[in-house]
Amino acid sequence: MEGLHRPFNIPLCQLVWVCKFIVSLWKDEQLTCMPSEINYRFFKSHLKDLHHKMKSEKKIEGVIQKDNADLIYERIKKLKIKELKELISKVLLSRKEKVDRKIYSAYKNTSYYITLAKKLDLINERYYPSERAKSLARHKTTFFYLDSFQKDLIFRILVEKDKDMLIPLIISLPFEQNEKAPRIYLKYIEKCCDVTFFKYITKSQTSNYDKVRLSWIKQLGAVSKRGYLLKKYEWLKNEEAFAEHNENERKFLKLIVRNEEKMNKAFKQFERSYHTLVSEGKHDALFVNLYDIMSLMHCSYNTLNKIIVQYYEQKKEEKIVLFTNLVQSIDKRRRFYVKNQVPVLKVKII
Repeated sequence: MEGLHRPFNIPLCQLVWVCKFIVSLWKDEQLTCMPSEINYRFFKSHLKDLHHKMKSEKKIEGVIQKDNADLIYERIKKLKIKELKELISKVLLSRKEKVDRKIYSAYKNTSYYITLAKKLDLINERYYPSERAKSLARHKTTFFYLDSFQKDLIFRILVEKDKDMLIPLIISLPFEQNEKAPRIYLKYIEKCCDVTFFKYITKSQTSNYDKVRLSWIKQLGAVSKRGYLLKKYEWLKNEEAFAEHNENERKFLKLIVRNEEKMNKAFKQFERSYHTLVSEGKHDALFVNLYDIMSLMHCSYNTLNKIIVQYYEQKKEEKIVLFTNLVQSIDKRRRFYVKNQVPVLKVKII
Protein backbone atom coordinates (compact mmCIF):
# COMPACT_ATOMS: atom_id res chain seq x y z
CA MET A 1 0.00 0.00 0.00
CA GLU A 2 1.17 3.50 -0.78
CA GLY A 3 0.92 6.58 1.41
CA LEU A 4 1.73 4.82 4.68
CA HIS A 5 4.66 7.04 5.61
CA ARG A 6 2.59 9.48 7.67
CA PRO A 7 2.31 9.01 11.45
CA PHE A 8 -1.51 9.27 11.19
CA ASN A 9 -1.43 5.68 9.89
CA ILE A 10 0.25 4.26 13.00
CA PRO A 11 -2.57 3.70 15.56
CA LEU A 12 -4.61 0.68 14.51
CA CYS A 13 -7.38 1.49 16.97
CA GLN A 14 -8.37 4.16 14.42
CA LEU A 15 -9.88 1.38 12.29
CA VAL A 16 -12.29 0.48 15.08
CA TRP A 17 -13.12 4.16 15.69
CA VAL A 18 -13.97 4.67 12.01
CA CYS A 19 -15.93 1.40 11.73
CA LYS A 20 -18.02 2.11 14.83
CA PHE A 21 -18.81 5.60 13.60
CA ILE A 22 -19.67 4.56 10.03
CA VAL A 23 -21.86 1.67 11.19
CA SER A 24 -23.76 4.09 13.46
CA LEU A 25 -24.66 6.22 10.42
CA TRP A 26 -26.54 3.43 8.67
CA LYS A 27 -30.16 2.66 9.57
CA ASP A 28 -32.18 0.07 7.65
CA GLU A 29 -29.55 0.02 4.91
CA GLN A 30 -29.83 3.79 4.47
CA LEU A 31 -27.16 6.38 5.19
CA THR A 32 -28.59 8.93 7.62
CA CYS A 33 -26.55 11.89 6.35
CA MET A 34 -25.04 13.21 3.14
CA PRO A 35 -21.78 11.43 2.16
CA SER A 36 -20.12 14.85 1.84
CA GLU A 37 -20.76 15.44 5.54
CA ILE A 38 -19.12 12.29 6.86
CA ASN A 39 -15.56 13.58 7.28
CA TYR A 40 -16.87 16.59 9.22
CA ARG A 41 -19.20 14.52 11.38
CA PHE A 42 -16.44 12.04 12.19
CA PHE A 43 -14.06 14.89 13.02
CA LYS A 44 -16.50 16.35 15.54
CA SER A 45 -17.44 12.96 16.98
CA HIS A 46 -13.81 11.89 17.38
CA LEU A 47 -12.83 15.16 19.08
CA LYS A 48 -15.70 14.65 21.51
CA ASP A 49 -14.49 11.11 22.26
CA LEU A 50 -10.92 12.28 22.88
CA HIS A 51 -12.16 15.16 25.05
CA HIS A 52 -14.07 12.79 27.32
CA LYS A 53 -12.01 9.59 27.19
CA MET A 54 -8.36 10.59 26.88
CA LYS A 55 -6.28 11.14 30.00
CA SER A 56 -4.06 14.22 30.13
CA GLU A 57 -0.78 12.31 30.33
CA LYS A 58 -1.63 9.87 27.55
CA LYS A 59 0.25 10.39 24.29
CA ILE A 60 -0.15 8.04 21.33
CA GLU A 61 1.69 8.67 18.10
CA GLY A 62 -0.73 9.50 15.31
CA VAL A 63 -3.49 10.47 17.77
CA ILE A 64 -4.47 14.08 18.52
CA GLN A 65 -3.03 15.13 21.88
CA LYS A 66 -5.37 15.68 24.81
CA ASP A 67 -4.75 19.43 25.21
CA ASN A 68 -5.31 20.01 21.48
CA ALA A 69 -8.45 17.87 21.51
CA ASP A 70 -9.85 19.86 24.44
CA LEU A 71 -9.03 23.19 22.80
CA ILE A 72 -10.57 22.24 19.45
CA TYR A 73 -13.64 20.60 20.92
CA GLU A 74 -14.48 23.72 22.92
CA ARG A 75 -14.24 25.66 19.65
CA ILE A 76 -16.49 23.35 17.59
CA LYS A 77 -18.86 21.56 19.99
CA LYS A 78 -21.79 23.94 19.44
CA LEU A 79 -21.31 24.28 15.68
CA LYS A 80 -23.82 22.76 13.30
CA ILE A 81 -22.42 20.76 10.37
CA LYS A 82 -22.82 23.66 7.94
CA GLU A 83 -20.93 25.95 10.31
CA LEU A 84 -18.24 23.33 10.88
CA LYS A 85 -17.77 22.89 7.12
CA GLU A 86 -17.36 26.66 6.76
CA LEU A 87 -14.79 26.72 9.56
CA ILE A 88 -12.80 23.83 8.06
CA SER A 89 -12.89 25.45 4.62
CA LYS A 90 -11.56 28.64 6.17
CA VAL A 91 -8.65 27.01 8.00
CA LEU A 92 -7.73 24.97 4.92
CA LEU A 93 -7.20 28.25 3.09
CA SER A 94 -5.56 30.29 5.85
CA ARG A 95 -4.21 29.44 9.31
CA LYS A 96 -3.21 32.67 11.02
CA GLU A 97 -4.38 31.80 14.55
CA LYS A 98 -2.85 29.04 16.68
CA VAL A 99 -6.19 27.30 17.12
CA ASP A 100 -6.71 27.32 13.32
CA ARG A 101 -3.42 25.48 12.82
CA LYS A 102 -4.44 22.92 15.40
CA ILE A 103 -7.85 22.45 13.74
CA TYR A 104 -6.15 21.99 10.38
CA SER A 105 -3.78 19.34 11.74
CA ALA A 106 -6.55 17.50 13.62
CA TYR A 107 -8.84 17.47 10.58
CA LYS A 108 -6.04 15.98 8.48
CA ASN A 109 -5.61 13.35 11.19
CA THR A 110 -9.22 12.19 11.15
CA SER A 111 -9.43 12.36 7.34
CA TYR A 112 -6.47 9.99 7.07
CA TYR A 113 -8.21 7.60 9.46
CA ILE A 114 -11.12 7.34 7.02
CA THR A 115 -8.74 7.05 4.06
CA LEU A 116 -6.93 4.08 5.64
CA ALA A 117 -10.24 2.34 6.35
CA LYS A 118 -11.09 2.76 2.65
CA LYS A 119 -7.70 1.42 1.54
CA LEU A 120 -8.33 -1.67 3.63
CA ASP A 121 -11.83 -2.09 2.11
CA LEU A 122 -13.52 -1.71 5.49
CA ILE A 123 -15.75 0.92 3.89
CA ASN A 124 -16.41 1.56 0.22
CA GLU A 125 -16.69 4.81 -1.71
CA ARG A 126 -20.35 5.10 -0.67
CA TYR A 127 -19.23 4.67 2.96
CA TYR A 128 -21.01 1.35 3.24
CA PRO A 129 -19.30 -0.81 5.89
CA SER A 130 -18.07 -4.29 4.98
CA GLU A 131 -18.90 -7.34 7.10
CA ARG A 132 -15.44 -7.07 8.59
CA ALA A 133 -16.10 -3.44 9.54
CA LYS A 134 -19.31 -4.48 11.25
CA SER A 135 -17.42 -7.22 13.14
CA LEU A 136 -14.82 -4.73 14.35
CA ALA A 137 -17.55 -2.31 15.38
CA ARG A 138 -19.56 -4.92 17.33
CA HIS A 139 -16.75 -5.81 19.73
CA LYS A 140 -16.91 -3.76 22.92
CA THR A 141 -13.38 -2.83 23.98
CA THR A 142 -11.78 0.10 25.73
CA PHE A 143 -11.31 3.08 23.44
CA PHE A 144 -7.54 2.90 22.93
CA TYR A 145 -7.04 -0.88 22.87
CA LEU A 146 -7.82 -3.81 20.59
CA ASP A 147 -9.01 -7.19 21.83
CA SER A 148 -7.59 -10.48 20.49
CA PHE A 149 -10.40 -10.88 17.93
CA GLN A 150 -9.85 -7.39 16.54
CA LYS A 151 -6.08 -7.87 16.41
CA ASP A 152 -6.40 -11.13 14.51
CA LEU A 153 -8.90 -9.70 12.04
CA ILE A 154 -6.90 -6.52 11.45
CA PHE A 155 -3.71 -8.55 10.95
CA ARG A 156 -5.47 -10.69 8.32
CA ILE A 157 -6.68 -7.55 6.55
CA LEU A 158 -3.21 -5.96 6.57
CA VAL A 159 -1.64 -9.16 5.23
CA GLU A 160 -4.17 -9.25 2.37
CA LYS A 161 -3.75 -5.60 1.41
CA ASP A 162 -0.04 -5.09 2.10
CA LYS A 163 1.40 -8.57 1.65
CA ASP A 164 4.10 -7.57 -0.87
CA MET A 165 5.86 -5.47 1.78
CA LEU A 166 4.53 -6.64 5.14
CA ILE A 167 5.29 -10.35 4.73
CA PRO A 168 8.94 -9.86 3.63
CA LEU A 169 9.37 -7.42 6.53
CA ILE A 170 8.05 -9.98 9.04
CA ILE A 171 10.26 -12.75 7.62
CA SER A 172 13.31 -10.48 7.88
CA LEU A 173 12.93 -9.47 11.54
CA PRO A 174 15.03 -12.32 13.04
CA PHE A 175 17.87 -11.27 10.70
CA GLU A 176 17.94 -7.58 11.66
CA GLN A 177 21.23 -6.54 13.29
CA ASN A 178 21.44 -2.77 13.02
CA GLU A 179 18.31 -0.71 13.76
CA LYS A 180 19.95 2.44 12.35
CA ALA A 181 20.57 0.85 8.96
CA PRO A 182 17.93 0.60 6.22
CA ARG A 183 15.74 -2.46 6.76
CA ILE A 184 17.40 -5.58 5.40
CA TYR A 185 14.21 -6.84 3.71
CA LEU A 186 14.42 -3.97 1.20
CA LYS A 187 17.58 -5.52 -0.24
CA TYR A 188 15.69 -8.76 -0.79
CA ILE A 189 12.75 -6.97 -2.44
CA GLU A 190 15.02 -5.00 -4.79
CA LYS A 191 17.26 -7.94 -5.72
CA CYS A 192 14.80 -10.83 -5.82
CA CYS A 193 11.31 -9.39 -6.36
CA ASP A 194 11.88 -7.04 -9.30
CA VAL A 195 10.59 -4.08 -7.28
CA THR A 196 12.50 -0.83 -7.83
CA PHE A 197 10.16 1.59 -6.06
CA PHE A 198 12.44 2.02 -3.04
CA LYS A 199 15.44 2.93 -5.19
CA TYR A 200 13.77 6.18 -6.14
CA ILE A 201 12.38 7.54 -2.88
CA THR A 202 14.37 9.07 -0.08
CA LYS A 203 15.83 6.95 2.70
CA SER A 204 13.89 9.00 5.25
CA GLN A 205 10.59 8.23 3.50
CA THR A 206 11.47 4.53 3.32
CA SER A 207 12.18 4.51 7.06
CA ASN A 208 8.82 6.21 7.69
CA TYR A 209 7.01 3.40 5.83
CA ASP A 210 8.94 0.90 7.96
CA LYS A 211 8.11 2.82 11.14
CA VAL A 212 4.38 2.50 10.43
CA ARG A 213 4.54 -1.21 9.57
CA LEU A 214 6.78 -2.04 12.54
CA SER A 215 4.37 -0.20 14.83
CA TRP A 216 1.50 -2.28 13.42
CA ILE A 217 3.44 -5.49 14.10
CA LYS A 218 4.13 -4.34 17.67
CA GLN A 219 0.54 -3.25 18.36
CA LEU A 220 -0.76 -6.60 17.14
CA GLY A 221 1.82 -8.54 19.16
CA ALA A 222 2.69 -10.52 16.03
CA VAL A 223 6.32 -11.41 16.78
CA SER A 224 8.54 -12.26 19.73
CA LYS A 225 11.37 -10.04 21.03
CA ARG A 226 13.74 -11.95 18.75
CA GLY A 227 11.50 -11.27 15.74
CA TYR A 228 9.87 -14.69 15.29
CA LEU A 229 6.18 -15.03 14.42
CA LEU A 230 4.13 -15.93 17.50
CA LYS A 231 2.13 -19.15 17.60
CA LYS A 232 -1.28 -17.40 17.51
CA TYR A 233 -0.39 -15.94 14.12
CA GLU A 234 1.16 -19.05 12.59
CA TRP A 235 -1.78 -19.23 10.18
CA LEU A 236 0.28 -16.70 8.20
CA LYS A 237 2.73 -19.48 7.27
CA ASN A 238 -0.07 -21.20 5.35
CA GLU A 239 -0.67 -18.15 3.18
CA GLU A 240 0.52 -18.49 -0.42
CA ALA A 241 2.36 -15.16 -0.31
CA PHE A 242 4.32 -16.27 2.78
CA ALA A 243 5.32 -19.55 1.15
CA GLU A 244 6.43 -17.68 -1.99
CA HIS A 245 8.85 -15.52 -0.02
CA ASN A 246 9.90 -17.55 3.00
CA GLU A 247 12.50 -19.98 1.64
CA ASN A 248 14.04 -17.61 -0.91
CA GLU A 249 14.16 -14.66 1.44
CA ARG A 250 15.68 -16.64 4.32
CA LYS A 251 18.44 -17.97 2.07
CA PHE A 252 19.11 -14.49 0.70
CA LEU A 253 19.16 -12.84 4.13
CA LYS A 254 21.46 -15.49 5.64
CA LEU A 255 23.94 -14.69 2.88
CA ILE A 256 23.51 -10.94 3.45
CA VAL A 257 24.09 -11.33 7.20
CA ARG A 258 27.25 -13.40 6.63
CA ASN A 259 28.58 -10.81 4.18
CA GLU A 260 27.74 -7.95 6.55
CA GLU A 261 29.48 -9.68 9.45
CA LYS A 262 32.55 -10.14 7.27
CA MET A 263 32.35 -6.52 6.11
CA ASN A 264 31.97 -5.15 9.65
CA LYS A 265 35.01 -7.15 10.74
CA ALA A 266 36.99 -5.57 7.88
CA PHE A 267 35.72 -2.09 8.85
CA LYS A 268 36.92 -2.54 12.44
CA GLN A 269 40.32 -3.66 11.21
CA PHE A 270 40.48 -0.67 8.84
CA GLU A 271 39.62 1.80 11.64
CA ARG A 272 42.04 0.12 14.06
CA SER A 273 44.87 0.38 11.51
CA TYR A 274 44.04 4.02 10.83
CA HIS A 275 44.10 4.98 14.52
CA THR A 276 47.31 2.98 15.14
CA LEU A 277 49.09 4.92 12.40
CA VAL A 278 47.74 8.23 13.74
CA SER A 279 48.96 7.40 17.24
CA GLU A 280 52.41 6.56 15.80
CA GLY A 281 52.54 9.97 14.10
CA LYS A 282 52.37 8.52 10.60
CA HIS A 283 49.91 11.06 9.24
CA ASP A 284 49.66 14.50 7.67
CA ALA A 285 47.01 16.56 9.51
CA LEU A 286 45.34 13.23 10.38
CA PHE A 287 45.39 12.08 6.74
CA VAL A 288 46.89 8.58 6.66
CA ASN A 289 48.38 6.96 3.57
CA LEU A 290 46.22 4.07 2.40
CA TYR A 291 49.30 2.02 1.52
CA ASP A 292 50.39 2.22 5.15
CA ILE A 293 46.95 0.95 6.18
CA MET A 294 47.15 -1.80 3.55
CA SER A 295 50.51 -2.92 4.96
CA LEU A 296 49.20 -3.00 8.51
CA MET A 297 46.08 -4.94 7.47
CA HIS A 298 48.11 -7.43 5.40
CA CYS A 299 45.65 -7.24 2.52
CA SER A 300 45.84 -6.71 -1.24
CA TYR A 301 45.25 -3.50 -3.17
CA ASN A 302 41.93 -4.80 -4.54
CA THR A 303 40.72 -5.89 -1.11
CA LEU A 304 41.47 -2.50 0.48
CA ASN A 305 39.91 -0.62 -2.43
CA LYS A 306 36.73 -2.62 -1.97
CA ILE A 307 36.80 -1.96 1.79
CA ILE A 308 37.18 1.83 1.49
CA VAL A 309 34.41 2.06 -1.11
CA GLN A 310 32.01 0.13 1.14
CA TYR A 311 33.24 1.91 4.27
CA TYR A 312 32.52 5.33 2.79
CA GLU A 313 29.03 4.34 1.64
CA GLN A 314 28.14 2.69 4.96
CA LYS A 315 29.69 5.22 7.34
CA LYS A 316 29.26 8.59 5.62
CA GLU A 317 26.15 9.46 7.61
CA GLU A 318 27.64 8.67 11.04
CA LYS A 319 31.29 9.69 10.48
CA ILE A 320 33.15 12.27 8.44
CA VAL A 321 35.28 10.30 5.96
CA LEU A 322 37.62 12.46 3.88
CA PHE A 323 39.95 11.42 1.07
CA THR A 324 42.75 13.29 -0.68
CA ASN A 325 45.19 12.68 -3.51
CA LEU A 326 47.62 15.38 -2.33
CA VAL A 327 51.09 14.24 -1.19
CA GLN A 328 54.16 16.13 0.04
CA SER A 329 56.50 14.25 -2.26
CA ILE A 330 56.11 12.40 -5.53
CA ASP A 331 54.32 9.08 -5.09
CA LYS A 332 53.89 7.12 -8.29
CA ARG A 333 52.03 4.23 -6.71
CA ARG A 334 48.64 3.28 -8.09
CA ARG A 335 45.80 5.32 -6.62
CA PHE A 336 42.73 3.92 -4.92
CA TYR A 337 39.34 4.88 -6.32
CA VAL A 338 36.20 5.99 -4.48
CA LYS A 339 33.08 8.05 -5.21
CA ASN A 340 32.64 7.62 -8.95
CA GLN A 341 36.25 6.64 -9.64
CA VAL A 342 37.93 9.60 -7.94
CA PRO A 343 41.66 8.78 -7.40
CA VAL A 344 42.78 9.01 -3.74
CA LEU A 345 45.84 8.13 -1.69
CA LYS A 346 45.04 9.22 1.86
CA VAL A 347 42.09 9.04 4.25
CA LYS A 348 40.96 10.99 7.31
CA ILE A 349 38.27 9.68 9.66
CA ILE A 350 36.53 12.03 12.11
